[in-house]
Amino acid sequence: MALGDQRAVHVHAGANGQVTGPGDGWHALGGSVTVTAVPNAYWHFAGWSGDVSGADTNDNPLTLTLDRASDITAAFDENRTTNTDTPEWWLALYGLTNARSRSRPSATPTATDCAHGGAHGRHRPTNRSSAFEIVKIGVLREGAERFITFASSTTRVYTLQASACPLALGAWTNLNVRNPGTNSLTTFSDTGEVSSCFYRIQVGFR
Repeated sequence: MALGDQRAVHVHAGANGQVTGPGDGWHALGGSVTVTAVPNAYWHFAGWSGDVSGADTNDNPLTLTLDRASDITAAFDENRTTNTDTPEWWLALYGLTNARSRSRPSATPTATDCAHGGAHGRHRPTNRSSAFEIVKIGVLREGAERFITFASSTTRVYTLQASACPLALGAWTNLNVRNPGTNSLTTFSDTGEVSSCFYRIQVGFR
């Protein structure tokens, strides 16, 4: 077959994936080739660029009609959790690969504590100072306001909520609303507006 009866195809894969199919080379004029973008685990196909029509940009597999030379590249993007926008590959790095950790983390996580202890959750296993938890509740002196200390991040805002005893559904009151974090320990005060027995910290995006 004469070179004039052939068209060159160049196929490339972006980072975190590969392309299967005929690959680079010369192919018969007027024929077609089909290529498939295959993302790595925790990534997904994000479209073709190069010599591909706009209508076919997201086709996978992609069939190219060989009426001209073609140079195309497949792009890949990371999968991210639904509500906290965390990369799945990062979760997998620390063994968090079940559906619960990947897909449905709480949209408004909280750390809850009472005057003498409680529960907390961590969100960065590589950074102890980023643990989302109430680390201390205390009073300056008898009858004075309480202070609540917790680890915070400058990329989030925090609301201190309090509830009296006994704890009832929907009984939380906002004491400090959407205060920015500090990338260190942050302290909120309870001035006694509520006869507080329980505290929790609600987190939001800035």
